[in-house]
Amino acid sequence: MSEARDRIRKIAADHRARGDETAWFEAVYAEADGDRARVAWADGEPNPHVLNLLDEIGAIGAIGAAQREILEVGCGLGDTSEALAALGFKVTAFDLSPTAIAWCRRRFPSSLVDFVTADLFALPPKWEGRFPLVVECYTLQVLTAALREKAVRALTRMLAPGGRLLVVCRARDEAEPEGEIPWPLTMTELHSFANEDLVLESVERFLDREEPPASRFRAVYRRSSARKPAS
Repeated sequence: MSEARDRIRKIAADHRARGDETAWFEAVYAEADGDRARVAWADGEPNPHVLNLLDEIGAIGAIGAAQREILEVGCGLGDTSEALAALGFKVTAFDLSPTAIAWCRRRFPSSLVDFVTADLFALPPKWEGRFPLVVECYTLQVLTAALREKAVRALTRMLAPGGRLLVVCRARDEAEPEGEIPWPLTMTELHSFANEDLVLESVERFLDREEPPASRFRAVYRRSSARKPAS
């Protein structure tokens, strides 16, 4: 895992040095050449933090069919996407990397998930206002601080009125150095994403079960109106 993470950090740094903040995602998957072990965040399991958070807000088994559509951000190799579909959600899962999306389709040839190659900063207009639930797990923490607010605004536009945005990310104290990618967020930053269109309903800090344990946030936002946030 350490070797894979170091490799990813180098790829990301090389692309950022050339002025490209996001092309490194495709480079990671392309250079992995079908070897999941070379993608540090791809452990072959659905993300338990996403499933637990959905359960806690009553989204699993407790909402009507019209409320069971979900958009997954940065789906990677699709394990969480498939778990959500198995729970009965109608899942649209996107990733910037066409290699990752092709990999998902090979892994799950009979999938009910709509796997889509899409850019977080140029999402399809037909998705705007469509989703009761948007799940973002570990994407904000690999974007520079300058891009995070823009990313949240883009995801807010995808929410149906009253829809919820779920965020899971690494956490740090306000005075703690940001360190290396993945960059932990602060509580202040999570609160800063809220505005008149996006209300922060809850946020919790917890330790995961990694070795050593990583400190993380789980946050739930709700879109409060049908108005489109400013671009």
